[in-house]
Amino acid sequence: VSSNTGASGSSGKLSFSTGSTRRGNSGILTFGSGAATEGRGNNVFISVGTGTSALGRSILALPGRAVALSGGLLSVSAGEGTVTSSGSITVKVTNGGVGGSSGRLTFSTGSSMAGNSGRLTLGTGTASGGHGGTMGIEAGSGSSGSAAHIRIDSGQSAVSSGGFTNIASGEGSSVSSGAVTVKGCNSGVQGSSGRLTFSSGSSQSGNIGAVLISAGAASSGQAGLVCISAGSSSDTESGLSVHLCTGRGILTSGGALFLEGSEGTCSSS
Repeated sequence: VSSNTGASGSSGKLSFSTGSTRRGNSGILTFGSGAATEGRGNNVFISVGTGTSALGRSILALPGRAVALSGGLLSVSAGEGTVTSSGSITVKVTNGGVGGSSGRLTFSTGSSMAGNSGRLTLGTGTASGGHGGTMGIEAGSGSSGSAAHIRIDSGQSAVSSGGFTNIASGEGSSVSSGAVTVKGCNSGVQGSSGRLTFSSGSSQSGNIGAVLISAGAASSGQAGLVCISAGSSSDTESGLSVHLCTGRGILTSGGALFLEGSEGTCSSS
C-alpha cells in the first residue's frame, strides 16, 4: 500500500513482479477473487487515477516477448455460465467532453518483416439449439454535421494481385439461404436518397475488371430473377430512365450491346 504524497510530489509506486530466471520459467503472477459456493464471486478492479490538470494515464497489458519462438498470448474471456448465459465483454471508450471528441478504438494485427501478418476475426459463436448471434457494425450519427462512414478496404499488394472483399449470406442446409441487402436509406424532407455505385477500378495498361450481376443456377427449381428498374415519381416530374451504355473505343470500335433470350431445351426459348 502506497501513502499519499505531499503538495508537490508524486505518490509512491507499487510493483508486483515475479523474479527473473536464467534457465527455467519465471513465476506466475495471479490477481483474482476467491470462489463462492453459494453466493457470487466478487469483482476485480484495475483502474487508473483521475487527473485534473493533465492527461489521464493508461493501462497497458503486454504479453511477453520471445527471441526464438512466438510471443506470449493475451486472452480476455468472459465467465462461463453452465446453466444460464455466459458473461459479456464490453470494450468501449467513454464519452467526450464539451469541446472534445470521444476516444478511438483500434483493432489491428501487427506488421511482419518476412512472413504473413496476423488475421483479424470478428464473429459470433455457433449455436447448437438456438439462433446464431447477430453482429452489427454501425457508424455514429451526428446532429450538426455529416454522419460517419464505414469503409471496407482490401489489402494492397506491390508484386501480386490485391486482396478481395467477399460479402456472402449464410448457407441454409435445409431451407433457404440468407439474403444480402445493399441499399441507401431514405432521405429527409429536402434531400435525396443515397447513391449506389457498383464499379470496377481503372487500369493503367491491362484490362478493366468485369461487373457481373446474375442469379444462380437451379438444379430442380426455377432460376432466380434479375430485375433492373428505375424509381417512380409521384409529382409532376417524369419517371427516370434506364441507360445501358457500352464502352467507347479511342483506337478501335466501341463495345457491343447484346440482349438475347436463353435456349429452351424442352420448350420455347
